[in-house]
Amino acid sequence: MAPLLAQGELMGILVVGQPVAGGVYGRQEVESLFDLASHLATAIRDVGLHHQLHHEKEFTERILAHMSSGVVTIGRDERVGTINRRAEEVLGLRAAEVVGQDLRVLPSPLGDMLFETLAHGRARPATEIQLPGRNLWLEVSTYPIRGDETAALGAVLVLDDRTAQKELAARKRQAEEFQLLARVVARIADEIKNPLVSISTFVELIEERFDDPDFRKRFSSVVRRDARRLVQVFEKLAGLVSEGELHCTTVDLHEVLDDVVTTVQLSDDALGKRAEEAHPVKVDAAQLRKALSYLIWFLTHNSPVEEARVSLAVSRHAERGEPEGVRILIASRTASVAPEKLTRLFDPVQMVQESLIDVGPAVSQRLIEAQGGRLTLTVFALKAAASVLKAHPRINASLDEAAGEIVLKKHYHLGVAVNTEEGLIVPVVRDVDNKSLKELAVELKGLVERAHARKLSREELQGATFTITNAGALGGWTFTPIIQFPQAAILGLGEARLEPVIVGGRERPRLAARLRMPAVLSIDHRLLDGADAVGFLRAFRQVLEDPDELLLALV
Repeated sequence: MAPLLAQGELMGILVVGQPVAGGVYGRQEVESLFDLASHLATAIRDVGLHHQLHHEKEFTERILAHMSSGVVTIGRDERVGTINRRAEEVLGLRAAEVVGQDLRVLPSPLGDMLFETLAHGRARPATEIQLPGRNLWLEVSTYPIRGDETAALGAVLVLDDRTAQKELAARKRQAEEFQLLARVVARIADEIKNPLVSISTFVELIEERFDDPDFRKRFSSVVRRDARRLVQVFEKLAGLVSEGELHCTTVDLHEVLDDVVTTVQLSDDALGKRAEEAHPVKVDAAQLRKALSYLIWFLTHNSPVEEARVSLAVSRHAERGEPEGVRILIASRTASVAPEKLTRLFDPVQMVQESLIDVGPAVSQRLIEAQGGRLTLTVFALKAAASVLKAHPRINASLDEAAGEIVLKKHYHLGVAVNTEEGLIVPVVRDVDNKSLKELAVELKGLVERAHARKLSREELQGATFTITNAGALGGWTFTPIIQFPQAAILGLGEARLEPVIVGGRERPRLAARLRMPAVLSIDHRLLDGADAVGFLRAFRQVLEDPDELLLALV
């Protein structure tokens, strides 16, 4: 007997009878017999492995054939290795014509995505794309195929057809738009009915009371007011749906503001202006007047009638690498806007359902963006902190423990805490003091998106001189933020809430709803004292309160 051994595994036993000639097997014959048994065992093992691989291949092919997702694979040679039945159906390809061909046979950008994954060995998370020239929406993911080697052996692409879901979402949006249209028509009818009723009433009385001078004066005033309301309704609706043609000329901004003051007809003490020097700008003056007027009317509409206060400020502004521009600030200390309303203030679809007066800011944004400007309500805390840090330089400092020195920083790189699935990440917005609100908004938005996608570079996480963390976004009220070493302080902001407060002073005290937000400053007492923190918070509060809840910046 001879054991059939392959790599230490017993595959069987070879039994041989007596030799045909001679009495016993010689030594050489026994060695040949054992060699034969070894080769036979290897052959048996290879046959078994072949059958196992064949069954596993059939099993894998059955899985791929019945998958609801399409699957395409490529090898290291950048040729298509597999395309399952679902991928054939979705992409309109035949496996017989694709398998073995260069990956460029696949529709763009699928081949590029597979090549990038193969070359860099990085998986691509689910990404929604539309194939060029085809009304086909796909959700695509790619993954590298790895073995024992460092380089990827291949790449696999998994795709799902999202076209039906997209069409369903489009039909749903269309149905919602029809519902919105019905509500808008009802709102328009309501907005138009009131002034028409008053005009109609005066018309009915004009014949019998025409000789009454007080009646004629009142009639003229009411008709003028209500006619203006009707014109404003139609102008706002036209501003939302029509791009219009701009007629830009160079004008002095003073003239535009003077016309706005006359148009809104507020008292001198209710509408203040601050613009000491001439500011020539090239704009469509009529459209700019409308935009500014809508904003002022919105602020006054959301203020107590007897206390409405609006201020206009004009200043020169220069962004890095761009020509000098002009900034208009419109502020109100009396306007009261609910926090939930601020989040949708510039969304005409939301605001038009509430009031055609409140849709004014959305129309203003459209008019101003058409002229290259932008309205923004965000990033103000970031900008305010930078301006206050200039007046309190010790807070924008760090402690050099090795040298035993306090290092005062002359640059203002502010970290902003971002809550992600991986935990708290603090990207850095650099040179905040030298950037406009528009630049800050765009930069911060990009940093937050990259933080959530885990694509921040090391440089974007280093070099902060001061940090702001906003627990209000998570519903937090008061908390104690932890200082980011080696910074001297960190500012924590809570949720802004509408609360009852006493206003009017001692002479006319009364309750009013005001937006309140807690601010907490944690400091390193090795560098700062309590008085430093109180001074910073007082100055920061003053910047936020002037302008109050609402600051609209035209950049």
